[in-house]
Amino acid sequence: MKCAYCKKEFTKKHNKEKYCSDYCRKEARKEQNRNNFFRWYHNNKGKMSEDKRFGLGSGYLSQHRNPDEKREAKSIKNEKRRLGL
Repeated sequence: MKCAYCKKEFTKKHNKEKYCSDYCRKEARKEQNRNNFFRWYHNNKGKMSEDKRFGLGSGYLSQHRNPDEKREAKSIKNEKRRLGL
């Protein structure tokens, strides 16, 4: 049988097996999750409020302050520009 992810030939150990290894199984699951999220997001983005789409956690600022003052000020300035403030 061929692996559903990498298409290599392998022998099944039980009837429900679709992947040749744990790596292929996990990578196929990641790809499936990415595709499902992409489809869900594009079907629902018009229904979501702006807070939900661009709210907390969607920016590029870190949780922790940068110890270098100049870099911290630059990142805040870039984030303000990105948000149009």
